[in-house]
Amino acid sequence: MRGQKVSTSTVKGQRKNKPGPAVNAANASPGGGRNFSMCEGCGKYITAEIHALQCDKCLGNWKCNECLNIGQEQFQKTLDCKELTWLCSGCSKEVMESDRAKNRDDRLVEMMSAVLEKDTGMELGLSQKAGIGVVEELEERVKVLEEKFETECRKKRRQVVDNEQEEVINEGKQLYEEQKKTKRSRKEEGILCFTE
Repeated sequence: MRGQKVSTSTVKGQRKNKPGPAVNAANASPGGGRNFSMCEGCGKYITAEIHALQCDKCLGNWKCNECLNIGQEQFQKTLDCKELTWLCSGCSKEVMESDRAKNRDDRLVEMMSAVLEKDTGMELGLSQKAGIGVVEELEERVKVLEEKFETECRKKRRQVVDNEQEEVINEGKQLYEEQKKTKRSRKEEGILCFTE
């Protein structure tokens, strides 16, 4: 973490702790014509007397400890910790957006990899189970068997119907023959029978 520890100074015409940039950095910077950076929070010039942190990414933006809401003791501890990084608001936003985009890209890559693995697995499984020629041959056999089954079913149905018709016809003939016998025997006995 980059920073400097110092105490606050004021520029002619600028009050201490006034929010926002009060003066133009080019024409009113302390130290004559030297360019000093300004705190991106309150607009104070960052001089040797100001406790401030410099952006670790762009190295151009600064923020004083007052705008960071940390005391001098905390500020010193922050500077001593080498693992910490401070980013200005612009760089922070940029990093967050690039992290989100990277996460989206990583998820897309993972999803595409999973789809490709499944596709490869399916192709391998299909090639191991049967070739296209074998499948077509099996389909043809099934079709022939279905046709034979249908033909046999039709024959059986016809047979059943024919048998039932024959039985009905035979029953009808038997009834007719029995009626004839009954008429003859009645005639012989002298009983006349009228039929309708």
